[in-house]
Amino acid sequence: MGDLMKLVNYVGEHYGLLPAYAIVISTGGIMATSRKHLLFVLSIMAGVYAVMFQSFNLQAKLLPFDISTVMAVHELPFGLTVDHINKIAAFIFVYVIGFAVYGLKRAAVPKVA
Repeated sequence: MGDLMKLVNYVGEHYGLLPAYAIVISTGGIMATSRKHLLFVLSIMAGVYAVMFQSFNLQAKLLPFDISTVMAVHELPFGLTVDHINKIAAFIFVYVIGFAVYGLKRAAVPKVA
């Protein structure tokens, strides 16, 4: 466990928070024993990261389009605010990485009968 923390700290210091978060989410996907357990773990992580993304305002670095330039010219659709975009981005980030890693694990490691 100490080596994982060293890896997360190294990545966080040199590459930023998003790759460090991705490592933690990937670990949750690897450790999940079933889809139900995976949903439970990812739901907790998504809630935590929604608050963190809102605090650090990471949507510009995560979304494919720079949201600040869009907001300068147009209003966001459906009455969304930057806080809503941060929460949506956090949930997408967590669930996509978590399910991808869990799917790779299921494909690589056969179920024990």
